[in-house]
This record gives sequence, C-alpha cells and structure tokens, in this order.
Amino acid sequence: MVMNMRSISRNNKEFYENFYSVVANPLDLYEIYFRVTSVKRLTSIFSSLKEKKILDIGFGSGGMLSIFDSSCEIYGIDISKSSKERFSKKSNKFKKTVLTVRDLNLKPEMDFPENFFDIIIMSHILEHLKNYKKIIEEAYKSLKKGGIAFIILPIDQREGTELHEDVSADKILTEIERVGFSTIYSERNLSIPRLPLAYVSDKNATKLIVSNISLVLNFMLSRMGYDVLKVLDYFFAGMGIEPRQQIVMVKK
Repeated sequence: MVMNMRSISRNNKEFYENFYSVVANPLDLYEIYFRVTSVKRLTSIFSSLKEKKILDIGFGSGGMLSIFDSSCEIYGIDISKSSKERFSKKSNKFKKTVLTVRDLNLKPEMDFPENFFDIIIMSHILEHLKNYKKIIEEAYKSLKKGGIAFIILPIDQREGTELHEDVSADKILTEIERVGFSTIYSERNLSIPRLPLAYVSDKNATKLIVSNISLVLNFMLSRMGYDVLKVLDYFFAGMGIEPRQQIVMVKK
C-alpha cells in the first residue's frame, strides 16, 4: 500500500512540476479557464468574492484563488514546488497568503483550525489521492458552518491509473454526502472536444505543427468568454459528445 501511494505521488509530482507553465505545456488553456470562471460565477451567486478565507487544495496555477478580492485571506496546498514559486509572484495582492507544498498522500492532515474557512476548493485533486476520504473529512472540519466547497471531478479516468487512483466520481460524491455536506449545485460539462496534445520540446516536425495549432486553438477558446464556451458546450453535448467533468457545489 505504501509503495503504491509513493508511486502515485511520484508520478503526480513529476507530471505537475511543469504542467501549469504555458511555455512547457500550452495544453488545456480553455479547460482551466472554464473551471475558474465556473467557480467565480457560482461564488458570486451563492456567496461573495470579498473578505473571505479560502483554501484551494491542489491550487496548481493559482487561477481559482486569483478570482478573489484582495481583501481575502488565501491558503493553498499543492504537491508542486514550481506551482508555489509561480503563484507566489502573483499572490502578494491578498490580505494574507499561505501556500504549502505537501504530498497529501503521505500527510493528509492539513492542521487547520475547525470552522476556519468560508470557501474550500478541490478541483481535480481528489481522484489523485488514495486517502481522499480523509481529505474530505479534513475539509469538512475546517469549513465554517454555512461555508461552501467546490468539488470538480473527471467523470472518466482519462489519465489511467498512473496519475489517478482507481476511484469513480460517484464514489467520491457519495463520500462527500456521508461526511455531512449538502449539495446545492451540480453540473456535468466540458463536452467540448479535447484538442490535440502539445509536444513543445519534441523535435518531430509533425508534432510541433500540431502543437502550435493546438496552442492557438486553446488560446482562442480561452478568449471567447464563459458564455460562448457554455454555448459551445451545450452544442457538442447535443451532438452526443460526453461531458468530461462534473462540478459540484456543497454547503456545510
């Protein structure tokens, strides 16, 4: 069990050290934009973007935290040292910033006070963790009564088991309800077809051409705005293309 956890952790650490660098990986710009703007809109409807304490478990690019006002206190945990270094340069606008590099598979206890956070974000992180049940329990304890949490999950296991644990979105959502969270919003989206993989450092001419096309298309999609992406999402869903993720908003 320990060996498997270490293997998953090592694979994730190596993969995500450079994943959020646009230069190293121009892939999925619009997907990240879609996730971030979805959380921003839902927060604006159900809560506020100001004067909050926010925790992002697996903060990655820091995009989720960047949507909040400078009056907020932000906390983030990620396995990638480079993510912390990259986002630290942009996070000094906030009232308080605490970013921690930690492998939650090896140390799931987050050591935050009970009833501390107003908002907790877990975007595409729980499927990477063998002990996801413990993380959900920790999140529930540290969230204030009436606080909200966002859970965004892949519907399928498109990365296989080298990065993801063998756990379904349904199992994770069942655990979220078991600890006491109440679901107030749920949607499946990202039916927009995935664009070609990017190989920025590959010397193969064909792959480089595909990479450049992929980069341009991703960039264009990310500049179309949330409303346009939602229309495209509904369009492709109507054509029978399956959604790739589920976004759930819950309340304590």
